[in-house]
Amino acid sequence: MKYYVYLQRRSADTFHNSAEFAVVQLNLHQTFNAISARFGLGDTPDILRDYLRNSEATISGSYPLLVLFPGLFIPNDLDVYLPYDVESAGWLFRHWIEDECGYTCVEVYDSDDGPYPFHNPYIFMVTKHEKRIGDNILSINLLCTTVNKLQIHSVLSYFPSTVAMNAICSEGFVSMYPALTVSQRGLELYPGRHEWISKYVGRGFDIREDLDAWLLFPHVCPYDGSCLRRIRRVGDHLTMFVPFIGSDSDESYPWSPWHIPNSSGLCDILFGKFSVKYSDVG
Repeated sequence: MKYYVYLQRRSADTFHNSAEFAVVQLNLHQTFNAISARFGLGDTPDILRDYLRNSEATISGSYPLLVLFPGLFIPNDLDVYLPYDVESAGWLFRHWIEDECGYTCVEVYDSDDGPYPFHNPYIFMVTKHEKRIGDNILSINLLCTTVNKLQIHSVLSYFPSTVAMNAICSEGFVSMYPALTVSQRGLELYPGRHEWISKYVGRGFDIREDLDAWLLFPHVCPYDGSCLRRIRRVGDHLTMFVPFIGSDSDESYPWSPWHIPNSSGLCDILFGKFSVKYSDVG
């Protein structure tokens, strides 16, 4: 059985004025506020947003999924990706959570320790920070990358599944494969990550290894042969971006390879903007 995705689009202006867009934008604010409160990151969510902006950091992993599926699960850790310029930008976030938010670094991984578990060549160091809040010990994982802000979302393309290729940045929320993700489906990139994949399967996602469907996306990877052509480019029309309320909608979303200039329309597909159909072609 092979699965293919068909998109039925409508104009971005129609979507911006739709009830679906307003719901997702509200979910974004509620999710972000919950992250700030649960992890004790600033007295107000605006403080966390400022530190994301000033340190050029991006929240990814499980939490951004709650923008599309509020209340589906409650993660106990937060993954924050930092750019290469750690001295002036990335370390700003680490110093903030340690010096002002009360987190303690409990584990450090760097490239000398061997291959990163997610086979991600863009990550050279991971630090795990913990803090007891009430009866819970919460963790923040800082993943230091080898790329700058303009390319940091390239890192996310090495996740084991498209299900987790979502992020929250200071500008808003981005989903790299919304047609699959919103329908609670995903493609598996790296066989053997069964423990990681099973976590999302347990949350109700149908994740399959289907490279025939994956071939619908053009290949992009700095290691042309070694990735087995599993790293695919996401075009502007396949990526969804939802800004925070009050953000300057005229600003371009700058990160490649998922560059979404304002002229092409932000938030290009979601819910009523596309229909997902799966065809059994043998």
